[in-house]
Amino acid sequence: MSLLDIVPSRTPQFAKQGQTPANVPVAISLLLHVGVLVAFIWFGRNLTPIPEPKHIQAVMVRAPAPAASSAPAAKAVAEPVAKPQPAQPDLKQAAAVAAAALAAEKAEQLAAAKQAQTEAREQAKAQKAAAVEAQQQAQKQEQLQAQLQAKKQAEKQAAIESAYALKKAKEAEKLKAEREAELAKKAELAAKQDAENLARAHAEKLAAAKAAALDAKRQAAEKAAVLDAKKQALAKVAEKAEAEKAAKARAAEEAKLTRERAAKEQAAADAKAAKDAKAAQERAANAAAAKANAAREAADAKRRLTQALGDDDAEIGALKGQVKASNIGKYKAQIESKIKGAWRPPASCNGLKPTARFQLSAEGSVISVVLTSPSGDDDCDASIKALANVRGIQMPSDPEEYSQVRQATIRFSTH
Repeated sequence: MSLLDIVPSRTPQFAKQGQTPANVPVAISLLLHVGVLVAFIWFGRNLTPIPEPKHIQAVMVRAPAPAASSAPAAKAVAEPVAKPQPAQPDLKQAAAVAAAALAAEKAEQLAAAKQAQTEAREQAKAQKAAAVEAQQQAQKQEQLQAQLQAKKQAEKQAAIESAYALKKAKEAEKLKAEREAELAKKAELAAKQDAENLARAHAEKLAAAKAAALDAKRQAAEKAAVLDAKKQALAKVAEKAEAEKAAKARAAEEAKLTRERAAKEQAAADAKAAKDAKAAQERAANAAAAKANAAREAADAKRRLTQALGDDDAEIGALKGQVKASNIGKYKAQIESKIKGAWRPPASCNGLKPTARFQLSAEGSVISVVLTSPSGDDDCDASIKALANVRGIQMPSDPEEYSQVRQATIRFSTH
């Protein structure tokens, strides 16, 4: 296959179909129109221009006045009447009419020429549009022809590639057949070799069987020795298992004793906590009684001071401050006693002294607990944080006294 068979020829479309090109009539028409325009221009330049019409001036003649006497009138009547002369033709007017006719004819010629020019331009435009359209059609036809040629070339290329692929497939099949034949030959040789190896192995197996028969007695003796060793090992294992069982029993006993000791310690701690709670309740009762006595004493003192001092406001204010300070101290003692009485310290708190700051509401409830000095033991610190649930603490009704006792810093100790 040569390159000329692949590359399509570029022969013009009208040469293939035996037709003249579409732009030849257009060119002829353009030449004709140009010739007509040139002729109009050439002959039009020799035409004489139409002369401008002259203006006719009219002169009005005044009539003579009538005579006063009758003598002239009679004379005028007696004179003979002159006959009218025939009018002479006006040459200037005829020339003007002829010039006007010639100008009208020339105007008609110019209008006709302009009309012809317009028609020629329109026809030229139409012919040009037809030529453009014909050229576009020719280009489309050429593009279509090129596409068909490309399609044929692609089909031809596909056929070549298909033939090449078929050739390659045949070569691959041939190569595969050759490989399969070679593999079959190798398999045959391998089978023959395997048969020889099998025969050799069978002979070796017979020899080994004879050797095994000779070694059977020795192996039996060795097996008996091995069984004895296994029995001894099993005995040792049994002894070890018994020892481990005894150790586990001792460990369980020790764990039981440890749990009992822990239970006893917890019971002792609970008893101590109950004792401390009872003591705290007693202290709270004593504090309440002391508070009542102090309130009565304060009321008596106030009454006595009021009676003694009369209307001395300064001294009464000082006394009120003392009483208020006393009340604040008592409320702080009650708050600390109430919170400590609700504390349930675990055994890990022994010897530790954590400190916490408590925020109290006006109703006597703990709002928040902040460890300002933790103990370092998680269980102990958790027992203090659990005091956030304490309720029912007696708080002062006076806002000023409440502002003094709403925060309480308490240091805890198990001793």
